[in-house]
Amino acid sequence: MRPKSHHGGIHYVALDFFNDPQRPDPKNTGSAYEWDAGLLSASKESRQEMKWHFKAKNPRCHLPLALNVEEKGKEHEVLARPDADLICLKPMAYEWPVNWQRLPQRLPFTSPRSPAKHLAFEFDPSWNVDLPMSLNTLCDEETPRGFFARTWLQYVGLGYGFRVFLIDRHARGPRVSPKAKDWRFHDMHHEYISTMPWQIVCDNEDEEKQTSRYFWNHLDKLGSNMRTDDEELQSFFENHFLNIRCFLQILTCRKFSEPEFPEMEEKEEDEPAQAVGDIDSRWTWSNE
Repeated sequence: MRPKSHHGGIHYVALDFFNDPQRPDPKNTGSAYEWDAGLLSASKESRQEMKWHFKAKNPRCHLPLALNVEEKGKEHEVLARPDADLICLKPMAYEWPVNWQRLPQRLPFTSPRSPAKHLAFEFDPSWNVDLPMSLNTLCDEETPRGFFARTWLQYVGLGYGFRVFLIDRHARGPRVSPKAKDWRFHDMHHEYISTMPWQIVCDNEDEEKQTSRYFWNHLDKLGSNMRTDDEELQSFFENHFLNIRCFLQILTCRKFSEPEFPEMEEKEEDEPAQAVGDIDSRWTWSNE
């Protein structure tokens, strides 16, 4: 069983747009699907027990979906809950041909009735080197950060039904236990917790330039001056102030072996960490 079944798991997926986009990344063996696969594939009785378990936790949840995967000549089942889990995309190339309207339904473990709801990318400190001064230029890059920017803007401007997260494995999160409203995911070895950029601990400016906090702040500056050739996106940006904190969540991580910090008194935030949570209520704008 998953260590914390009420939290979503993380699944690492290698995307190959010119061949088969539906395959887990073989280089990542820590995906959360490894927790439940045995119980759901062992026997009819085991599957019934797992079905009862998930429905008891949340009557409206989707049961885990399975995918047969061949690895090193052996076939096995991997499982995920598309409505709760996080799919971390590992593109094999960074060109444009991606149909974002259909992609969440074509990813592993998903179906048209139960598409992926949470997509993530892994941040790398190299993203902060020579950042362009316009989102147009950033989106035109055939690089990991350019691919991320295109995904993020499609989500923000066109309202596709998935959320976007940025995983920063090296950033130091706040020394406080996560709150109930925080997003929390896990793989086999780590827990990933939603963290606002100002909560990331940096001792100096040079250290900040190695974190997603610096990248997030740069996107925030560029968002208010967005120009794009996409007429639908441009209309959106001309009529709304792009409040990045509503549309992009950073996830910092800790090992399960590390103790959680005790509860600490925190200042009230301007925006709740989970403001991005509900698609219908995410159009919240601020000109402050």
